[in-house]
Amino acid sequence: MSEDEKRVLAWIDSNRGDAIALLQDLVRIPSLTGEEGPGQEFMAGYLNEMGLDVERCVADMEALEGHPEFIPVDPEVNVGNYEERPNVIGRYRGSGGGRSIMFFAHMDTVPPGDGWTHDPYGAEIVDGRMYGVGTADMKAGMAASFYAVNACMGAGVRLKGDVLCMSNIEEEIGGSGGILACVAQGYRADAGIHTHPGEGKPEMVWIASSGVLTFRVKVKGRTTHGFQSHLGVNALEKAWRIVEALRELDRHLGVTSREPLTESTFYHSGRPVRAVNLYLSAMRGGGWLYQVPPDCEMDWVYTFPNNETLEENVALIEETVRAAAASDPWLKENPPEVQWLPIKFSPCRCDPDDPFVRVTRESIEAVTGEKTSLGATPVGSDMRVPALYAAMPTVNIGPMGGGGHSPDEWVDVESYVDSIKMFAVLLVRWCGAAS
Repeated sequence: MSEDEKRVLAWIDSNRGDAIALLQDLVRIPSLTGEEGPGQEFMAGYLNEMGLDVERCVADMEALEGHPEFIPVDPEVNVGNYEERPNVIGRYRGSGGGRSIMFFAHMDTVPPGDGWTHDPYGAEIVDGRMYGVGTADMKAGMAASFYAVNACMGAGVRLKGDVLCMSNIEEEIGGSGGILACVAQGYRADAGIHTHPGEGKPEMVWIASSGVLTFRVKVKGRTTHGFQSHLGVNALEKAWRIVEALRELDRHLGVTSREPLTESTFYHSGRPVRAVNLYLSAMRGGGWLYQVPPDCEMDWVYTFPNNETLEENVALIEETVRAAAASDPWLKENPPEVQWLPIKFSPCRCDPDDPFVRVTRESIEAVTGEKTSLGATPVGSDMRVPALYAAMPTVNIGPMGGGGHSPDEWVDVESYVDSIKMFAVLLVRWCGAAS
């Protein structure tokens, strides 16, 4: 390591308690989607105290409607008031001549739900783990990356390149008001890091993310009074023909759809390998007890690996439904309707040989002493937006954590501190140091 890197790491060790307190303060602020305002103001104040130039990016949802990654907000979700909950960006201005970087993380969380054995907003530390809503999803990654910039400044290391510390809103409902709004308004850098914690981190470097499609299948029947059900056509029963076909497709793709980066993530976490997931999320039909159901709606979620496209998978689903209907006399004459829902994520992938990927891996290995491996997140991710629409090589790294969207969500405290160190070393190596 260089003397600059050694000095920054020593400063982090000396201020370990302060770094942990930052994360605890952040976790103790409830910041559900639509209610990120207090958390965003806290982070704006912290970045201002660091000495960064603080900017606020207010989402213009009307201007975003035509964007390929735009996901409209469900009217049942209580969001709006974008002026009161802007995206917050702290800008570190380098001395010049270096490469820039953008850290981006989301402030919003899902509701805690029931079943917690720890205070969901207590940020308690027990046996090396900090528990609380948003610890792993994803306040630990935000705090670690922002604190790394603070560490460089505190240690007297002057970075050459600019650094953007971005706290986004609305990731949990697709990111349109968050990272998409920021990229659309011109925020970008020479490289980006989505600092999401996860199992297998920090030695696992995600350089890709899966694609996601959601769709609804509508099936029509012929209703009759229940006493003569033999004269009707039960839409629920006919819909099950489509369910069986799509379940068979899922079983088939579970074996034949392969992608090494996605599979690596599963191997690393010890879970059964699956690059594809297609599942029935909701089913609605019927109502009157003594009436043959006249119609049925089914909602499906489909996740596919980064080496496939939205278009080819749209065609695959439509053909599967069409073939299933063709084998049934009623459905052949009354074909089901496939309606594509607005929630979708394009897959993305960074070149594994990109210089930024190399520097990222070297920085992690220098701090942890462990060999890194490459993987892909098996879900849709915010990282797709800067990767696809800002020409930024983008990776996902962060501390080790788990239980996101579940009771007793946690992050490993030692891994959190190590992540601060790896982010700091990465800053010195990527941005350059003028000291």
